[in-house]
Amino acid sequence: MYKPRRRTLLTRPSNTARTWSERSSNSTRMMHGARPTVPPASTTGRRPITTESQETARLFKRSSDRTCVVMSTTQNHQGGSSMTQPTYTPPTPAPQRPREPQHQGAGGLVITGFVLAIVAIVLCFVPIVNNFAFVLAVVGLIFGIIGLVGASKGKHGGKGLAIAAIVISVVSGIGVLASQAFYSAALNKVSEGLDEVSASLDAATGDKTDELLGTAVDVQLGQFTATTGQYGITDTGLPVHVTNKTTESHSYSIHIEAVDAQGTRILDDYLHADGLGAGQSQDFKEFQFVSSDKIDAMKNAQFKVVEVSQY
Repeated sequence: MYKPRRRTLLTRPSNTARTWSERSSNSTRMMHGARPTVPPASTTGRRPITTESQETARLFKRSSDRTCVVMSTTQNHQGGSSMTQPTYTPPTPAPQRPREPQHQGAGGLVITGFVLAIVAIVLCFVPIVNNFAFVLAVVGLIFGIIGLVGASKGKHGGKGLAIAAIVISVVSGIGVLASQAFYSAALNKVSEGLDEVSASLDAATGDKTDELLGTAVDVQLGQFTATTGQYGITDTGLPVHVTNKTTESHSYSIHIEAVDAQGTRILDDYLHADGLGAGQSQDFKEFQFVSSDKIDAMKNAQFKVVEVSQY
């Protein structure tokens, strides 16, 4: 009778004991900071079997990367072994941005002073009105100084506006004084010119005859003569010598009159000395045409200068 051969099954030894031994050895190595052992790959080219110790090491490394725990090593005084204790590090607070200063508006005195300074500088060159502009400039200057002090202490803004008000007020005050000095000088020149014109008009109209005869012109009257020629024609004349005593060139118109003993006018005549230079003299002959019925009276007449006009 055939009896089958008994076969002995070769079974793969269980990995349980090896797994627990490797796990314990790997845990001990990890406590001392060493890497866990990894079994060598199979020589047959198949993928190596992953043990539970390798999986435990991988999970431990992943969990340690995610935590914010800093391990500090302390020495054990008895066995001399190193132990790790977790130390909590508090999060660093985010830096806060500095608070920006709030912009404050300009004060009322600053704005008022600036407006007054602008009005003052506009009116500082207007005659008569610039007196009022000077007052506005002074008030604007005071308000500008008060506003500048307040802005410097931080009570309000508008420091630049206050400085502008002060500068414009000072310029306005200087403009007022300069314009008044200019207008005053101009008025004085005009007044002097008008006086000269008035004096010239008085001198031209003969209203200053006595003054001109004393300071401006010298008029010397000669002796009246009447000579009868061979044809019965009588030649008459009164010599007159005129001298310009001024330092400028002038023209003169001189009115000469002949009167009798009672002061009654007999005849009168005019001479014109044109363009006499300074200190220059000129001779004239007047009363050259006298009628025969007045010759005797003219011989006994008195001659005088009635009026002198200067041009």
